[in-house]
Amino acid sequence: MNFKLAFTNSDTRWMAAYFTFTYLFLLWLSFSNSSVTCRSQFLISAKLTVISVVWGWVSGKLAELLFFKMSEPRCEICVFTGILTCGGLFVFANWMYISFNKGVHFQGTWADMTCFFVETVGFVFPFFAAPVLALVTVAWKILTTSEYSR
Repeated sequence: MNFKLAFTNSDTRWMAAYFTFTYLFLLWLSFSNSSVTCRSQFLISAKLTVISVVWGWVSGKLAELLFFKMSEPRCEICVFTGILTCGGLFVFANWMYISFNKGVHFQGTWADMTCFFVETVGFVFPFFAAPVLALVTVAWKILTTSEYSR
């Protein structure tokens, strides 16, 4: 298996599908609450989508790097990518929620997404959305890893 840090055409195609699904899923999640007071759910969902997709890509590359020496590490790479993605998004949601309670980090800046986590989805994100996004990342990694092995 070759470790590739650059994007291939296959990566770009699957990244676009992954980004689209993630954005629509997070947008649905933000509009599913009837008591929404966030100013721009479209923008907040887009910011969170970028963070989720970039983190999924980074965790996938970390898994590839970790299992680089193995001859057929597809299963291990996919499982480790899912674990890293889910754990990272879980921690990110808790970090944003804690930042709202303490009044630090991103509140009042361009990266402010605290209303998404506090008013809109609350604890649904770490316990429902993070595992769903991790499964989508694993599916994306399976598709791109099988493309590398051809």
